Amino acid sequence: MVLLAPTIVFEVGAGLALLVGFKTRIIALLLAGFSLVSAVIFHTDFSDQIQQIMFLKNVAMAGGFLLLAKVGAPGFSFDQFLAARKGAYI
Repeated sequence: MVLLAPTIVFEVGAGLALLVGFKTRIIALLLAGFSLVSAVIFHTDFSDQIQQIMFLKNVAMAGGFLLLAKVGAPGFSFDQFLAARKGAYI
């Protein structure tokens, strides 16, 4: 219960950062790790079909976040804006 508020802040903040494309690769890696850790901690009762589905959902989300971490943010993002101001490309 102590970690509920920081978890909500992290998930909302990280989601907003991904939405605007700010530090996309780092945030996506953090969210992938968070998804895998929460799957292993909270969804380990494989005799319950709902727990299996939730476990696989978290693993699939982690895979999507890893893909996003590899490719980075699309062209219209805060990361691309900062890179253009520095004269570099991501």
